[in-house]
Amino acid sequence: MQKTAFCKMVKLFDIAYHIAKHEKPFAYYPSLVKLEKRHGVDLEDAYINPKQARVFTQYLAEQIHLEVSKQVLSSRYISVLVDGSTDRSTTEKEVLYVKYLHKDGVPRMAFVGTEDIESATADGILHCIRSLLFSKGIPNWTDHLVGFGAYGASVNFGCRQGIYTKLKMDMPWLIGIHCLTHRLELACKNAFQGTYFNQEIDGFLSFYTSFYRGSGKRRRELDRLAELLDESVLTPTRVDGTRWVDHRRRALKALETNIPAVIAHLSEVGSDQR
Repeated sequence: MQKTAFCKMVKLFDIAYHIAKHEKPFAYYPSLVKLEKRHGVDLEDAYINPKQARVFTQYLAEQIHLEVSKQVLSSRYISVLVDGSTDRSTTEKEVLYVKYLHKDGVPRMAFVGTEDIESATADGILHCIRSLLFSKGIPNWTDHLVGFGAYGASVNFGCRQGIYTKLKMDMPWLIGIHCLTHRLELACKNAFQGTYFNQEIDGFLSFYTSFYRGSGKRRRELDRLAELLDESVLTPTRVDGTRWVDHRRRALKALETNIPAVIAHLSEVGSDQR
């Protein structure tokens, strides 16, 4: 490739990286290219569609993963950190990070990727970890593994069949670290046991969430009343879950926004039942 064409392509890759870095839709790519041209930047006339931006981003991701793999392979000590997640289709996935010592002696954190889980057991998650690391060019990760981090579910830290227990059988030096934020969540949950919040407010939040999430008819009635009152309505969020603080914060935020419409709807429901 000629030097002038190469420079133009580098700029297009840079625009694609900017969009991915700021989590914007690829549909923004053509308009950003046109804006740069309007500013006098010399760019190619081809490769200015959203599909090409996606291709550029895939090439960039492969290069970034390659650099991370090289750094992890050159590190004497690494730790793996895992957590469960779901995508937009509610498919269960495992998220994997690697913490390693850089050549300058400073610890770095690197995102490795996500993988579908066939079975949410210790063996199933271990298979995901091995598959992800092998696909990123890190097959001998157990030779340098010194730490394992995850939240404190039995599948991770069970004394008989947990992931940490299975890894420690082959690596007796391995250190297991219970996720600090999850421990804080559990501490907050225990601190609120027996309090007014736990007995009254938490109970009402659970009732309120199930009342609307479990019935499309009630949700439509709530939306109709909110429209009449010129109010906005947020979807009631679940209260239960491992993220005790965040789930209740979001549930309270939704209730605060919805309270005028909720009061009007519950009053209407109560009058109909008399």
